[in-house]
Amino acid sequence: MKASEIYAIRAQWGFTQEVMARRMGLQRRAYIRIETGEQTVRAAHVLVLERVSIDIAVERGDRSLILPGVRYMVEHILALDQATSIKDSSSSDARRPDNEKARVHDREFVLNAWARGETSVRIATRIGSSPGYVRTLVKIARDGGDERAVNRGRTSNVSVRRIDYDAVLDRWYAGWPAAQIALFIGTSPKTVQDVVNTLRRRGDHRAVRRK
Repeated sequence: MKASEIYAIRAQWGFTQEVMARRMGLQRRAYIRIETGEQTVRAAHVLVLERVSIDIAVERGDRSLILPGVRYMVEHILALDQATSIKDSSSSDARRPDNEKARVHDREFVLNAWARGETSVRIATRIGSSPGYVRTLVKIARDGGDERAVNRGRTSNVSVRRIDYDAVLDRWYAGWPAAQIALFIGTSPKTVQDVVNTLRRRGDHRAVRRK
């Protein structure tokens, strides 16, 4: 993604630079550097933008605001949720295509794992999908009143013991800011920093010091 595309997205959403920076979890100055091309647009920035686009689409009730990279996934989930809300008879269930049965199984697996406190990254890894898919599925289930889809919020109180260390350190080593890692795995920047500091003391080479 180019800097000009990020500017176009902000204009489409009607955000000021300050609001856009806040929604992405960045300082305003850091965001401006990205939009003006002074800083390269990283994969982490694109992931955050995709997540924000889903939030905005939900807030405004307009699916067209979802970025193309994740739009197909959201539409797939909405179709799945609609399909599973229909009470099929036992005979029609037996005739259900295998791939649809697999998607229903994924939904139940995701919600049960979420209720146990697993992170979206870990759940996504186990079902061969993306964290965004998991988070969107959980949000849809929460809106439908499923008690398993508890709202952890941006600053999740999931303990450091439950955080996927590899998910944190691999991205830290790749240069992701703590705020972006936190958004990606559903926790707080402080928790990310705590994980990095703990693993640095244990000698993990990925927990590099930053200036």
